[in-house]
Amino acid sequence: MRDILLLLIIFVLMASNGQALRLISGDLVSIDEPISDDVLAVGNSVTVNAPVDSLMVAGGTVMINAPVSGDVALLSGQSLVNAPVGGKLVAAGGTIALGSQVSRNAILAGGMVNLNRDSLIGRDALIAASTVNNAGRVNGTMIVSADTMQGNGTVGRLEYHRTQEKVEQAARAPQAGAGLFSAVMALGWLIAGLLLLRFFPSTFDSISSEISSSPLVKAVMGFLGIVAILILVLILAMTVIGIPSSLMLLIFYLGALLLANLFVSYSLGRYLVGMAHMGLGEMAAYLTGFVVLHLLFLVPVLGGILALISTSLGFGAIVHALYARARA
Repeated sequence: MRDILLLLIIFVLMASNGQALRLISGDLVSIDEPISDDVLAVGNSVTVNAPVDSLMVAGGTVMINAPVSGDVALLSGQSLVNAPVGGKLVAAGGTIALGSQVSRNAILAGGMVNLNRDSLIGRDALIAASTVNNAGRVNGTMIVSADTMQGNGTVGRLEYHRTQEKVEQAARAPQAGAGLFSAVMALGWLIAGLLLLRFFPSTFDSISSEISSSPLVKAVMGFLGIVAILILVLILAMTVIGIPSSLMLLIFYLGALLLANLFVSYSLGRYLVGMAHMGLGEMAAYLTGFVVLHLLFLVPVLGGILALISTSLGFGAIVHALYARARA
């Protein structure tokens, strides 16, 4: 989970380079025209055939065939980087193949990582994988955690840590699987929030204002509302005539619970960006708030309490915003 959140932090650093963010989604995504902007692409297959400023991709298969002047962050089943990266490269997935130059650092996590003979990492490389093949060059320190490492590539300094024995890995597999599932879900909600913010910015602004106004009151009201609405749903479901109303109320209830932390992330991000006088756009503010909030959720014991407070706060703000709109 912490490894994937590191990837999300890189997303924030990338987004802070500019105000705008180009969102591209679809089953088959192909970027064939230059884009002088930061690009977030989501699809089953994503191919980059034209230069972009920076790139963030979540997909099944990713192929980069054109230069990226800034940073690149990838989460995919298979990633092929065949063109120069002007900044840093962060990639997580099944198979990662690097066949070009990365000007700065590289952080790679996957089942198999291949550094081809044409690959060059300008600074340091941090790699975690089952199998690592290095036929390229790393100018700085290369830190590897893997079952198997092979190849005759050139490294400034190598630190190789062999993964623990298979029996210990098998014992940790269920826990690791749960952690990976949580991490992928977090990334999914991050992308969902970006899309919702893109198409419904006024809704985010409205609920963010509710959160900023008397947050303690909204959190208490939200917690009581979560309990009260659940009880009401159960009571309505006890009668045949009340089942339709119970189902409609349940849909609203679950939707508000799922979206609560997205609105809190946006409000927190706006607050942090404002305090730092960074002057970032809405997307970058949301990314900042999302990462900070989910890092706090990782703190033992306190994280669970913060998650409850955050969900209650977001839920209360949603209910209050709907109530205020109904009265208007």
